[in-house]
Amino acid sequence: MDDNPILRESTQYLNKLHILSAFFEDEIVYKIYLRTQVIHRLYETNPELDINKLELFHVQFTAAVIDLLKK
Repeated sequence: MDDNPILRESTQYLNKLHILSAFFEDEIVYKIYLRTQVIHRLYETNPELDINKLELFHVQFTAAVIDLLKK
């Protein structure tokens, strides 16, 4: 499953969130990182789920959170 571009991109989002949670040292940002990690692992380990929904989650939620934290 590592060959899947959506999972690779999801891992990049996780890495960015991890860095931002360490930078801000804020519990809420860390909880967002943890929840995103759980969702990522759910899609990574369950091939029956539609992987496109993981991409949609990142587009609608994760990317917006990262952009907000960068500003």
